[in-house]
Amino acid sequence: MSSGNIFFAEHEGLVVLKFVGEIRYTMGAARGVVITLSAFLDDLFEKNSFEDVLIDLGETTSIDSTNLGLLAGVSRFTQKSLGKKPTILATSDDLIELLESVGFGEVFTIVRSIDQPDVELDELVEAHDHGMGLTNVLLNSHRALMDLNEENRETFKDLVQLMEAEVEGDE
Repeated sequence: MSSGNIFFAEHEGLVVLKFVGEIRYTMGAARGVVITLSAFLDDLFEKNSFEDVLIDLGETTSIDSTNLGLLAGVSRFTQKSLGKKPTILATSDDLIELLESVGFGEVFTIVRSIDQPDVELDELVEAHDHGMGLTNVLLNSHRALMDLNEENRETFKDLVQLMEAEVEGDE
């Protein structure tokens, strides 16, 4: 099973997030990547010192619903704070079909090619989890997907209810 990596760069007001390989929340179990991505995005939104976001999925072989939910949160934030949709670069027909099936065509500009700035990307490494914990990250991520459209609401409602019950049981 191949692993996935997430890279980032900030360049002249543009935030670039690059996802390489298989992007699954389970890859974070060993390395804290999902919590790290969530914490990175929280910090990014808090600073709010950028003008645009490019999400590069050109080398992504697969991506799970948890990470899609985190990306949905990026769109929600940029539309609210910047008044525009972030851009997703995707070259795989299968991946584009997946993105469209969860409603990303409505909340992102999806392109097959783009002139990217020549920037050095840094790998996203473990970061402080801001006290969220994996269950809360999973829950919030799937809530964000549910908010995109009615089909997603139906698809993810049972999972979200199950996670909500787990969170309430932990309190």
